[in-house]
Amino acid sequence: MNEVILITLVILFLAVLQSIVGVGILVIGTPFLLILNYDIISILSLLLPISIITSLLNLIFFKLNKKKLEMK
Repeated sequence: MNEVILITLVILFLAVLQSIVGVGILVIGTPFLLILNYDIISILSLLLPISIITSLLNLIFFKLNKKKLEMK
């Protein structure tokens, strides 16, 4: 159970990092999970959808903020 909590916390931290910097979930998460002896298919099955969703939400968020700034 401790490993699940650790992975969840790491993914949460990496999602925040990706939102700020632009990279994180795949770049840092993949080697981290490889060190924990996960196979690459499981890693990509877990991290790739999270990375895509995070990037998509950032894109939507910044487009909405840009439209609000243009209206003012």
